[in-house]
Amino acid sequence: MNAMNGFTETAVNVDHSIEVFRSQFPVLERKVHLASNARGAMSTHVLDSYHSYLDSWANEGTAFTGWLDQQEAFRSAVASLIGSSTAEVAVTASVTAGLASLLSGIDWQSEGRRVIVADDQNFPSVMYLLHAQARHGVEVRVVPAADSEAAIAEFEAAIDTDCKLVCVSHVSFRNGRRLDLARLSAVAHRAGAWLVVDDYHCSGTRVIDVDADGIDVLTSGTAKFLLGSPGVAFLYVRESLIPELHPTITGWFAQRDPNDMQIAEHREADDARRFQVGSTPVPAIYGSRAGIEVIASVGLRRIQSRISSLTAKAIDAVESAGFVTDTPRNGEHRAGLVAIGAKRPEEAVRELAARDILVTTRSGNIRTAWHYYNTEQDLAALMNALEDIGGLLLPRQAI
Repeated sequence: MNAMNGFTETAVNVDHSIEVFRSQFPVLERKVHLASNARGAMSTHVLDSYHSYLDSWANEGTAFTGWLDQQEAFRSAVASLIGSSTAEVAVTASVTAGLASLLSGIDWQSEGRRVIVADDQNFPSVMYLLHAQARHGVEVRVVPAADSEAAIAEFEAAIDTDCKLVCVSHVSFRNGRRLDLARLSAVAHRAGAWLVVDDYHCSGTRVIDVDADGIDVLTSGTAKFLLGSPGVAFLYVRESLIPELHPTITGWFAQRDPNDMQIAEHREADDARRFQVGSTPVPAIYGSRAGIEVIASVGLRRIQSRISSLTAKAIDAVESAGFVTDTPRNGEHRAGLVAIGAKRPEEAVRELAARDILVTTRSGNIRTAWHYYNTEQDLAALMNALEDIGGLLLPRQAI
């Protein structure tokens, strides 16, 4: 299924010119927003969606049926985004919560494969969850994966027929490197393992198709590059795998009929809804569906092209200025993040914020995140500021 299906119509009418698109985001009038890897800028469409939710609450008291319709519409929007069916998508509270439900559905005691291979660029919350499976006799093998090309060989060495899951971060939150999921899925599948992908630092920056990439499980949230709200995430599970997974982390929204209200037994849903738990974060679903609509109004192919151009220019500019980048130059090995080496990264982030430039830091790097709404003028402002605070950065000769 093509990942762009479902994007031909949208509730948002947007001129594709950058300036018109930027006009939807009030913060861009005052700041250079290079922090979409932490929190995407809020659009007026997302703001309007929150008003719509509040109006429904204020004027109808309880609009429960309409709120449930929003959840199903969100599932459908996610399916269109990643190239899946709606039946393969669950709404979760976070990436970790979704993966916890998934892992609880594996009967490790009868499972012959008790190895999880994970890369060292996974977000810590995910790694804590994986390590917690040790109580079920699960071994976690961690492979170095800061380098996109070298990582494939590391995975090949670590994955064998004892491996049940290969859990990876598509894009590293530390340095922005991106894994080749199609190649990695081929490695995993040769050994009979499932490929589980955390896509949070990539979703919204480039085209993804779960079928074409051979992804078995994918999870992400909407608060970053998808320009939605915190408080909601999603979990995709390949349809053919769902029948063998029976989550014990569950709730009424995981039931075949959540409105049945019987308490005699657990009647799990036949589709990916079985990975859902309790009551849904309704306001976050409104905002997150709207964020996906904003992305859809432009299209992921256009966004991917724009981000690829901006990140290439950013890497060139930073290195030409004599500073260090920790992000691959090869455009196929990165997404929206460009990491800049720093001697005092926290201080550098504060200094940039004082100049109305929003960035973040992890692992000794200043992280700049580039989206469709960013411009060459943003890059110029960043470079002028970096020259001002150059003493806080790593010079190229230091490496």
